[in-house]
Amino acid sequence: PDRVTIFPIKGDAEDIERADGRTEVIVDEGFNTVSYTLDEALIGFGSAIEKNELGKAAMLLENMEMTPEAESMWQQLARVSLEDRQLTIAERCYAALGNVSKAHFLRKIAAKAADVMRDQGLTFQDAVDNYEVRAQLELLDKQYFRAEAMLLDQGKVDDVIQMYRSLHKWDDAIRVADAKGHESSADLRSTYYQWLMDTHQEGKAAELKEREGDAISAVRLYLKGGMPGKAATIVADMEGSQNSELLETVAASLSANNMHEKAGDFFQKLGMSERALEAYRKGKAFRRAVELARTEFPREVVELEDEWGEHLVSQKQMDAAINHFIEAGQSIKAIEAALTARQWSKAVHIVESQDPDVAKEYFKRIAQHYESAGNYPEAEKYYLRSGVPADAVKMYSKVGNWETAHRIATSYMSEAEVTMLYITQAQRLESSGRLKEAEKLYLMVNEPDLAINMYKKSRRFDHMIRLVSQYRKELLVETHLHLAQQLEGEGNFKAAEQHYVDAKDWKSAVNMYRANDQWNEAMRVAKLHGGMNASRQVAYAWAVHLGGEEGAKLLTKFGLIEQAIDYATDSGAFERAFQLCRSSMKQKLPEVHLKYAMYLEDEGRFGEAEEEFIKANKPKEAVEMYIHQQDWAAAMKVAEQYEPAAINEVLAAQGRVAMEQKDFSSAESMFIRAKKPELALKMYKEGLMWADALRVARQYLPHKLSEVQHEYSAAAGGMNEAAPSVPRSLEEFLAPARMWEENQDYSRAIDGYLKVTEEVTRDHDSLENAWETAVKLAMNFVPDRSYEVVEEVSRRLVAISRLDQAAELFVGIDNYRDAADVYVRSQMWDKAREIARQGGPELQEYVENHYSKHLVSNNEGEKLIGIGNVNAGLDLFASKGEWDKVMEIAQQDANPLVLAKYEVMWVKQLLEKKRPAEAIMVFSRYGVHDEPSVVSAIKTVAKDVFCYRNDPADSPTGVSIVDEEAIDNAKIALKKLVDLAGGQHPDDDVMKYYKIAHYMSIRAQARSAGLNDIVARISTTLTRYCDELPADRLFYDAGVDCREANWLNMAFVFFNRYIDLSDAIEDGDAASIENTDFEDTVIPIDFALPEKQCLTEDQIEKVRDWVLALSMDQEVDPSMAVDSGGAGPDLKEAGLTNESDADFCVVSNYPVVRAPVQCSSCSALADQEQWNKYVIAFKACPRCNAAQAPIY
Repeated sequence: PDRVTIFPIKGDAEDIERADGRTEVIVDEGFNTVSYTLDEALIGFGSAIEKNELGKAAMLLENMEMTPEAESMWQQLARVSLEDRQLTIAERCYAALGNVSKAHFLRKIAAKAADVMRDQGLTFQDAVDNYEVRAQLELLDKQYFRAEAMLLDQGKVDDVIQMYRSLHKWDDAIRVADAKGHESSADLRSTYYQWLMDTHQEGKAAELKEREGDAISAVRLYLKGGMPGKAATIVADMEGSQNSELLETVAASLSANNMHEKAGDFFQKLGMSERALEAYRKGKAFRRAVELARTEFPREVVELEDEWGEHLVSQKQMDAAINHFIEAGQSIKAIEAALTARQWSKAVHIVESQDPDVAKEYFKRIAQHYESAGNYPEAEKYYLRSGVPADAVKMYSKVGNWETAHRIATSYMSEAEVTMLYITQAQRLESSGRLKEAEKLYLMVNEPDLAINMYKKSRRFDHMIRLVSQYRKELLVETHLHLAQQLEGEGNFKAAEQHYVDAKDWKSAVNMYRANDQWNEAMRVAKLHGGMNASRQVAYAWAVHLGGEEGAKLLTKFGLIEQAIDYATDSGAFERAFQLCRSSMKQKLPEVHLKYAMYLEDEGRFGEAEEEFIKANKPKEAVEMYIHQQDWAAAMKVAEQYEPAAINEVLAAQGRVAMEQKDFSSAESMFIRAKKPELALKMYKEGLMWADALRVARQYLPHKLSEVQHEYSAAAGGMNEAAPSVPRSLEEFLAPARMWEENQDYSRAIDGYLKVTEEVTRDHDSLENAWETAVKLAMNFVPDRSYEVVEEVSRRLVAISRLDQAAELFVGIDNYRDAADVYVRSQMWDKAREIARQGGPELQEYVENHYSKHLVSNNEGEKLIGIGNVNAGLDLFASKGEWDKVMEIAQQDANPLVLAKYEVMWVKQLLEKKRPAEAIMVFSRYGVHDEPSVVSAIKTVAKDVFCYRNDPADSPTGVSIVDEEAIDNAKIALKKLVDLAGGQHPDDDVMKYYKIAHYMSIRAQARSAGLNDIVARISTTLTRYCDELPADRLFYDAGVDCREANWLNMAFVFFNRYIDLSDAIEDGDAASIENTDFEDTVIPIDFALPEKQCLTEDQIEKVRDWVLALSMDQEVDPSMAVDSGGAGPDLKEAGLTNESDADFCVVSNYPVVRAPVQCSSCSALADQEQWNKYVIAFKACPRCNAAQAPIY
């Protein structure tokens, strides 16, 4: 078999054994012998093939599974069978291999051999040798020329031609026909050409035309087949003048297929150098472009070289771009390309020729390259040339070449730059732990602070202190303290102590030990550095820390008796303190008794405290204790027994308490007993109790009597400027007024009574009495001031809500207006009206106006209407948006203009909110009036309804929705206006809008009933209003409806118009709109474009596709849409040409030119055919809606 099955073995094959139908190979593997069983089927197949027993080989394969080995054997058997002309076996082989076509063809060959055998009386094998059978076998083996030769030897020219045709080898068929002079040669060419065209093999067809010498046809076919290169070759080789249109077509096709270089070559051969150069540029064929430019356009060469370089850069061919940039004089670009291409030498050569300022940047980049490559001398050279010696220093610093770095730094850098260099290196040494070397560098540049900080960070405090003491002596103490605090925080108390001591702040060390409960250490440090006194202070603090008995024992242990006593008293251990005093320091006993007394006082144990104060020889403190507690008896007892001098203090203190409690009599008694009458006098004066003050002065302080009398006189006269902030009682204010009244100084008395205000008293009755007294005095004795006083008193009475009294005062002086105002401001409307009736009609109107304003401010519309102020009530409801209530009330008003007014107001509000559908419903629901504001509003709303469009993206169809209900409402409102005018409104716009609404409504009805002919007619005629309605939607609807009615010419024109409008809307410019189709029509061509599209992008594209598809239809003629000469629907028939002057159909809006009919109810004119269609569907007149029947 072709495929060999291999068994890997270990050792040598010793023998082959065959027994019982098995074949085994014996293999010696050294230690043992192994047998491998071979496949008997494979062996049998190989044997049958060698013996040419092909039938047996086929039978063996029949019993085998289809494996790769079996497939290989079937293929081998098929090949051998064909060579041996065993057709049946070969057929079986190909069938087993799944090659059905070959198996089927072999069966046909076998059948042909059988026919030959039967017809000629031959054996099957002889029949197989027949030329026809052999030719078929050669065909199966794809040996076409052999098959051709066999058939031609037998004169079978037709069979050869048919053979090639069946194989679609038309060239060979034509070749044989031409060679043999066959009569079908021309037909073959024609059929071949047609077949090539049918199968879209324009390239082959072009080659055929080219061989026939038809160059023009060949060119067109090459172009159609997308092979403009071959077309260009033919055109370029054509002699004589060439068709300019053909040249442009070839050029355009070459450009469209991005064959710009071929296009350039094409133009160059034709001598069109400029276009050739342009094509070479587009195709990036810069070599050809430059060659051409050198001869034809020398000035373009430099620019072309630059473009060539840019193109090469975009293709990452930096090496090649360098020279072109140089040729173009673009040195910077050449440098960039050289650097990108890593052509450093070339880059250096170009940079050296540049201005120094430009060269610096590039020298730096070149230096960076050499640095990265390890070529430091070259890098240094270019760093220096670029003016950045610091970068060279950094480079040498990185590699540790400090000598060279120092040489460059000192030679090329300033002192500041050198300093920064050393600092940077010192920081590197610091980070690597080489602190000594880093210190040297820091000190070399006079930066000891950095070295100090370095040692601090590394906790080398000894070196840190060394440097501070050497270079920053003024900070030495601060540094010690800082380190001590740091070490204390870390718990390293010994080291911290040393730094505190070095900072001469041993007390902080003591506090450190105290804070950490190391008292012995604290005592040690205090004694060592502060002496015995300091150690005693620490001992005392230690005792305080221990507390109680243990603390006292500690102090005693250290011989600190006085401190121990103080500590005992401070800690409340008084028994211990008394013991220590009695035994060792008796002189401190009174002090301890005093502290104990104060302690007992704080504890509230006053009796025991008294005893201790006495023992401490401090009886006065006991007296003060009892005074503080207001225990007057105990205070007096102690004072009388131990401190007589304090008796008066007890009495005075008792008097002050009585005074604070407003018990002035007891207070006075105590002050007198305490022999301090001046305190009683002061008390009465401060309390403005002048009678008592005068009495006390007269009895106990006669030398002050005149002074007190003077003060009293000043206060009584209202001139007490010495103490203006002293509070005064009502009686004190009234006293001067009464005095002036008694003295008949009535004007001053009036002023006195008017000084009584709410600041003096909150008693409104007292206020009213005082003010009424002022009014009575004015009216009886000072009439010139009566009006003024009444005004003021009335204002004050209003302020305290005594309204009736205030009003009565105004009425008393015939001031009805102010009296009414009192009630108006208080919203007491009934009383205000009562006063107004006394004041006359003008005042009544004034009160009612205020009442109306009150109702408006309180949103009480019903009450406004109830009092007859309908307009104000309606305005109120309107402002709240309660329009249904407004309309309900307005409809009841006898004046129809009221309803009209509020209809217009509501409509304007709805229009401001962009809700025209709701606005037109107002007129259709509540009626209309032939009043200018209503007419204007209806026109505005109707136009908004016609022009309204939502976002087409929100519509499921992708087309903005027309609100048909709103159209119907517009029709109702407009019809009412027209009917009010007797059927013909004087306003042309009203009639026009009514007509638009009428036909749009009829169109919606007809569309729902499937009356496509009526729908198309109405949509067609509505285009005459494209200057009033959205033009794009009108033409789109006309196109859709004409298409539905199968008026393709009309649909094409309308859709085409829509596409022009859509493009203009997108561009925002109407100048590009083509108006040729509508020049002889009444359809406007000058109108405003809508602001946004009525269709989505997808829907617009569908319209474009439909128009494009229809434009290819030979049967569609756009010119027929205007005037088809009676051959079909057109604009002339629709009355849209300038020639039409007939009346229009109430159903279709078309001119009625034949068979007119009229509505029996409203006499509306209609075309008979359209009338009958509508009436059959809706049983009513489209205008008056009266029941109607078809008319025949």
